[in-house]
Amino acid sequence: MFPGYPIRAITNGVHPASWTHPAFARLFGRLGTHWPHEPELLGRADLLSDEDVRAAHAEAKAELIATTREAGGPAFDPAVPILAFADA
Repeated sequence: MFPGYPIRAITNGVHPASWTHPAFARLFGRLGTHWPHEPELLGRADLLSDEDVRAAHAEAKAELIATTREAGGPAFDPAVPILAFADA
């Protein structure tokens, strides 16, 4: 569509640094400090250990559970998968 112009990534308006939990942002930072601006770096996520990914996930999930509880929602069990939908 755009001859002579290299297109590296189309994000459809998604800003990774805005929607990535800080635990995952720290983890992704190991792949390169510019990962929010170079999403292709996330293609190297296989270099991250399963243990580190699980730890980042557990941290993000714990924060979600705490935030939900503080807002008057249910007390979720961190050992059980959580499926949720939000409506603004």
